[in-house]
Amino acid sequence: MTDASSNPLPLWANRSAQGPAVLGSQDRADQLAPGASLDEGVTPRMRLEEMDELRRLGEQVSELQGSLLAMECFVNSLAEALPEESRLVVQAFYASESAAFRTALMNSTAPEPTVNAFERDVQRTIRLLGEPDGDHGGDGGGDGDDE
Repeated sequence: MTDASSNPLPLWANRSAQGPAVLGSQDRADQLAPGASLDEGVTPRMRLEEMDELRRLGEQVSELQGSLLAMECFVNSLAEALPEESRLVVQAFYASESAAFRTALMNSTAPEPTVNAFERDVQRTIRLLGEPDGDHGGDGGGDGDDE
């Protein structure tokens, strides 16, 4: 772990642990005089601009979700079309790559929902590809221990 002085993004790192609602620019609360309210000096126009920004961000999230679903559909199709010998190679590379990415995530300031989604999708992909030690595809193949 690094201390805050060596972290290039100390504000993001501190806020990411608190959840997505506090990510972003410097908090206005940090700039207030003691006893002042967050609503002081906030005009209706500022509120509209903030709402517009939230709407825009929501649209970007929706676009990213659509892109991710299309990419997942493509990857699923590729995985299903793999011949058995290629599937074994992909399984091995995927196990290695997912372990490396897991290590990077665990050593980062990634929010918990990101880590959880990664783990969920890695497990789903492993099921899709089939376990390297056995057959989970239902095609009768496998490691030959069925007797």
